[in-house]
Order: sequence, then structure tokens, then C-alpha cells
Amino acid sequence: MMGNIKVKGLCEYGCGKEAKYQFKNGKRCCSKYITQCLEVRNKNRISNIGKKMPLEVKERNRIAHLGKKPWNKGKRGVQVAWNKEKSLIETHGEKKAKEIKRKIGNHKKNKTYEEIYGKEKADKLRKSLKEFMEGKTYIKLHGEEKAEKLKKEHAERMRGKNNPMFEIGKNHPNWRGGCTKEGYCEEWRTKDLKEHVLDRDYYKCQNLQCENKSDRLCVHHINYNKKDCDPWNLITTCFSCNSIANYNREWWNSYYQEIIRRKGIYKDLR
Repeated sequence: MMGNIKVKGLCEYGCGKEAKYQFKNGKRCCSKYITQCLEVRNKNRISNIGKKMPLEVKERNRIAHLGKKPWNKGKRGVQVAWNKEKSLIETHGEKKAKEIKRKIGNHKKNKTYEEIYGKEKADKLRKSLKEFMEGKTYIKLHGEEKAEKLKKEHAERMRGKNNPMFEIGKNHPNWRGGCTKEGYCEEWRTKDLKEHVLDRDYYKCQNLQCENKSDRLCVHHINYNKKDCDPWNLITTCFSCNSIANYNREWWNSYYQEIIRRKGIYKDLR
């Protein structure tokens, strides 16, 4: 019944507080769950005054607890949860754990953090995840053995038609109208031009935002015209930054042109 959409206005259940959430029935409420609203809790309390639990319900509860010892009997102080630091498989068994994971997955499927947790909690989650994941690899997070297993599982899932890059031609997500079939300029066939550009840029990726994900260097055409091999249009990037530059091309075009301009290199107008 609960919805994660935050709204403005007063609670429609009569408590007079400011509404923060809207339920699927369209009503606005001050609390995330209807039973947490003070007015609803008060109404439920009043409606249950003088009522007794039916005998059949009492008997059903008694039978359900026969032979079971209360987990906190004879214990004092704050207790550690019985399932703390235990996996779902350890606490529920493999079959039940799969069912729970499936239900959680269906609930979160195709939903953003904001839709599931609300904007405030979503921002906190993203921040904590970023801090936790920063500078960490699969091996650091899961250990060498599990990391290898996860990589193999991912490779298996992404094999063949499951891989979004499986499509070719116009159906491929990186399709740019067949520009890869265009030929390069004559100078490009020799190594001299590339070596000149690499030497000019000190054999270093010129993207100031480079995260050093690749050690391999290449020469990038700034305006994406392969036939324009003027040194003004060429710049050294690593393979990773060269791939990134295939998206949002107008921005990267302006970005690399500004770097070249600051180097004092201008277009040859001859």
C-alpha cells in the first residue's frame, strides 16, 4: 500500500501533520506506513477497546508456539540478532533463499533508488556506495577466488545475444551511420605522423580527466573526420579515453580543441 512518492500538503488521515508520502490509493500521509500515523493508531486503539481475542485465534497461536522456547528467555541487556552476519542461505536454506532473492529482485526491477527508498535515502546510498567502491577491484572486494567466479558468471551471462553489443550494423548501440568504413588520409598509413603526435604530447594521454584505466596509447581525430590528419586535429589519448570520446562528441570535440589551442597549435590554412 505504501508509495515512495514524496508529496506536499497535510496528512489525509486526520493527524494534522505535513504529508510526506502518497499511497497507492491516492491518499497522502505523514508517515511511510499507515500504521505509523498517530491518528490511525489512536483510532485502532479505540476500536479495539473492550474487544477480546476469539478463542479459536488464541488456540491457534498457542499450538503454533508449543515446544518453542523464547529466544530471549533468561537473557538480560541488549541482545545480538541471531542472524547477524549470516547469509540468507545460512538462515533460511538454499531453496527459501532463492525465493526471497527472487521476490526482492522483482520488487526492485526497473526501479530507481528514488522510487524504492525516496530521494533523501537514495542520495545517502549513492554516496556511501561511491566511498566504499572507490579504488577497489573485484579482488579487493570479494577475494581472488570469488572474483574469478563472478567474472566467469558475468562473461557467461553476456555471451551471444544476451550482450547488448552483439548486434551489428544499425542495431548496434554504438552505430554512427557507417562512418567506420570511411578511409583515412594518405599520411595516416605511415608511422611518422603518429609518432610525431605521440612525441609532441610526451607519450601521455591528454585527457585531463583520465583515470589511467589503460596503458595503451592511440592518436585520436578531434573532429572525428578520419581524412583530416592535420596535427591540429590529432591528439594523444589512451584506449579508454578514446572509447569514451565516441559519446557526446560535440563536447569532446570542443574539449580537445581547447587543449590543442593552449598548446599553441593552430590549424594549417594553406
